[in-house]
Amino acid sequence: MITTRDVYQLRTDMLRTTGEWKDKDPLSKGHKGALIGHLNKAMGGDLRRQLALSFLFSWEEGDSPLEPMSTHNLSEGQWHAIRMWVDAWNEPEKDEWLPAERFVQEAKILADYAEHDDYSENVVELDPMFDDYPETVKDAMKLGGEIVEESDELHSSRFMRFKKGRK
Repeated sequence: MITTRDVYQLRTDMLRTTGEWKDKDPLSKGHKGALIGHLNKAMGGDLRRQLALSFLFSWEEGDSPLEPMSTHNLSEGQWHAIRMWVDAWNEPEKDEWLPAERFVQEAKILADYAEHDDYSENVVELDPMFDDYPETVKDAMKLGGEIVEESDELHSSRFMRFKKGRK
């Protein structure tokens, strides 16, 4: 049985590891890309990864809501903390790098928490080929939503964001 940490313990551990590894050599662009791939696969996409990274590395108690965090904003210490959390190993029979099972479970829990927590925002992913937004999105725009486009070297996202009410 794999023991997972709750999201706050995970955050504490990641921040501690970030500090311990802040002065280490930078990871290669390819290594970072592989880590992004592991994060996206385990968390279910760019936006969930960005919200989870925000919770791990930039959110502070009392902040509301979570803002998506780009991997471009990660420090080398944060990259090393992610590398150690993913803990990828080579499966010799498949010649494939696989993440640790604990990471996969914790990443999903974290992404669910970051996406649905009261400190987060409601987000509707938009199909980039769909220019005539459904009526619900138009209504959300009238209520203060905004269309946000973000991209980095590997990904491009277009989504609608509007603040959730607190419980």
